[in-house]
Amino acid sequence: MSQLNDETVSFSPEKYFRLRIEKRFEELRNELQAMVPNSEIEHVGSTAIPGSLTKGDLDIQVRIGKSEYSAAKDKLFQLYDVNHGGFTAEDAISFEDYSSDPHVGIHLTVRGGSGDIQYLFRDRLIASEPLRREYDNLKRRYEGKSMAEYRDAKEKFVMRVLDGTASPIPDAMTKKE
Repeated sequence: MSQLNDETVSFSPEKYFRLRIEKRFEELRNELQAMVPNSEIEHVGSTAIPGSLTKGDLDIQVRIGKSEYSAAKDKLFQLYDVNHGGFTAEDAISFEDYSSDPHVGIHLTVRGGSGDIQYLFRDRLIASEPLRREYDNLKRRYEGKSMAEYRDAKEKFVMRVLDGTASPIPDAMTKKE
């Protein structure tokens, strides 16, 4: 069942979740690979970014060819709820499992399609400590606040990172004198 948009958001360092998340990812990667052959299964989201702040959930991107998308979507529909707070397009859809521990988000995307971005965002944050810190600072601003407001701010940040216009503010400029 999808969580309501009026929930509040809370973050902790990913190191507190790392072992449990890695174990669950390996389990799900094997299950998903068997269910959706020819797919690339990626651990994405903040628990995949060392040193980041996270909600402690597991996000998985399942990248698939365009011709295999419909069958893969039908298989995932049988096991997971659609995440109505996630994205949905002709070539991408998000599913969720709030009954598992940790909470799992599965993002089915067509390779090269409109929603095929999570792994790119993850890779850019891993490659840029300043961007990761900026993302963590965004999370700190929304700690204990509305999930919907956080998601809006996050979406804008993700788009800036992916379109190349994100240039993090140096830490020295963000400190009050």
